Amino acid sequence: MLKHAASLCLAGAILLVCALTAASAFARGSLPDGISGLTAWSNQAVKEQLQKFPLLEQIAPTLLLGVGAKEQDGIFITENYLLENILPVDRLTASENIAGIDQFLISRNLPAVLMLIPTACAIKQQELPANAVLYNQKALISDVYSDLAGLVTTVDAYSALFAAKDQYTYYRTESNLTGLGGYYLYGALASRLGLSARPLDQFEIEHLEQDYYGDLYLRSNYKGIRPDLVTFYRFSRYDRQYFLSHTANGETKNYYSLFPTHLALLGSPVSALLGGVGQRLDISVVSPFEESMLIFGDETATAYLPFLAVHYGQITLVDLMQADDEQLAAIQLDDYNRVMLAFSVDYFINNPIGERLALVP
Repeated sequence: MLKHAASLCLAGAILLVCALTAASAFARGSLPDGISGLTAWSNQAVKEQLQKFPLLEQIAPTLLLGVGAKEQDGIFITENYLLENILPVDRLTASENIAGIDQFLISRNLPAVLMLIPTACAIKQQELPANAVLYNQKALISDVYSDLAGLVTTVDAYSALFAAKDQYTYYRTESNLTGLGGYYLYGALASRLGLSARPLDQFEIEHLEQDYYGDLYLRSNYKGIRPDLVTFYRFSRYDRQYFLSHTANGETKNYYSLFPTHLALLGSPVSALLGGVGQRLDISVVSPFEESMLIFGDETATAYLPFLAVHYGQITLVDLMQADDEQLAAIQLDDYNRVMLAFSVDYFINNPIGERLALVP
């Protein structure tokens, strides 16, 4: 009965919005010329009309969820999560990136580690409707690893995260891994890097924010999802001193902690995790280890780097898409014992990674 009532309410609301949308378009003479432009035009036009009715805009996602609709604007709305359904903007990008990475490694005779990290919708499949149409991230990862076999040491992040699919490894309202998800990545990494992963009980857990709403929450009109818990894991078994240096647009900001918590007061709580990810981040560690690693990565690094840093004296993280050409040209590969490429699948299929790597000497 309730579902039937919700359906009637939603049908009436949709009819009203459609009528207003069409009337407005006729008045402005702005109807699309052909069928090809109709879908994009109608989506935008309906959104504009909904914005004129704030209450309708707020309740529409809830009504849609009540009558069985599960996806809006590329975001799956589930009982526990907002899950972004990623898709490649250009299907050639992934193959171009494989070729670019291949050329980068061969031309520099460079052994490297490659980790492709699935997004939440690939791992939290138990949350999704049975008929959800997803980009096959597992197959993509397998194909990339196969094409680059012999050139890179690959890390099976998918299996590590899928085995923990019932745990809080991804934020409910943010397109990223939680600290716990980062720990599972760290475990998968350690086994491929020849490291002994530290047990979780050697890290002190600190809760920074208990009512955090991330980027997906801001993009969605559905407000029934529980907020996220922002947590960081501080190595406590032995003393470590950290020095963070963020370089962006010719300016450098320094912090004496992996978690500069004062940044949470200035913006988003997640900015306190490594100070966020920008063009270039250098982490110096006072520890018994002297090895150094260069990582070409993205924001997923905020989840696993606090664990990985325990084993290194120096780590540099470069975001290929944020770093400018001069920064990439200034990188000295000989300064590092290891090089790792670690990207979310979303980042990998939608950014010209190979093209940017070509700028590194």
